[in-house]
Amino acid sequence: MNKFGRACWVLFFINVFVYPCHARGSGFEGNLVFLANFENNWDVVLWEGSDKPAKRLTKTPWDEKDPCLSPSGNRIAYTTTDGVLHIIDLESGKTNQLVFEKCPGKWESPSFSADGKKLVCSYFKPEAKDRAVLGVIDTESEKVEFIFDQYCPQFTPSRSPRKARLAYACTHCSSSCGKIIQEIWVADLSSGKSRQLAMTNAHCQEPAWSPDESEVAFCADISGNFDIWSADAKTGELTQITDHDAMDESPSFSPDGEKIAFISTRSGRSGIYLKALDTGNVNELKPFANNDIEYRELDWK
Repeated sequence: MNKFGRACWVLFFINVFVYPCHARGSGFEGNLVFLANFENNWDVVLWEGSDKPAKRLTKTPWDEKDPCLSPSGNRIAYTTTDGVLHIIDLESGKTNQLVFEKCPGKWESPSFSADGKKLVCSYFKPEAKDRAVLGVIDTESEKVEFIFDQYCPQFTPSRSPRKARLAYACTHCSSSCGKIIQEIWVADLSSGKSRQLAMTNAHCQEPAWSPDESEVAFCADISGNFDIWSADAKTGELTQITDHDAMDESPSFSPDGEKIAFISTRSGRSGIYLKALDTGNVNELKPFANNDIEYRELDWK
């Protein structure tokens, strides 16, 4: 065998047998935004396709929370541990802090409307402690409207990608039941009507719509451990997406609806994983070479 032949064989061997399993077949299209822990501080990271390097966008004294991409992909909304809402304009690189004098409480879990002009968030009044309500914010006028007069605390809202629909978690019971019972609800914002999506008798959170709005994925301890589940948006029929001893959370559908990205501790630290819904294959993504970096709270568009 000549030198050229030996070189080709070496490259073939490396690509097929040596190249890490998590990197083969784990490419993705679209944009992933998530949090990464740098120097014991959580910051926002944007990854514009697996063939490009991931970019750290923030470096503040606060821990960032709940990053969310706008439908067009040109803005990222997030909150910080002090409950302040921010929007990054990716074209200009500028970050705008939204200030609401009439709403001095804390904001969490922003989600853009289909046209990118509004955000729905969980809002905690100063005197309400953990009793969150849902507020819709006009990002231009910064006008706030609270949309549901619902007794239960409302968390982790998710706007549907097309219609004026909203999925969110509603806490039904906690200490009085001996466990947290938190169900996923779906609301039609045009009519103001809301309904419970499924009956799980479990702790459900972090709903995420499929691109065609036929399913809502979420994490829940239905089987005793937090895994990723999905529910049919019409019937509420449940499908278990992951089944692992680790904690799986923060699901997000790929733009084509064929994969789900999620956060899991299955490697011993919180990492980003992709599951192909047709084959069931699961791959870990490595945004940075440093294996000690942990990740959480992702969004994919």
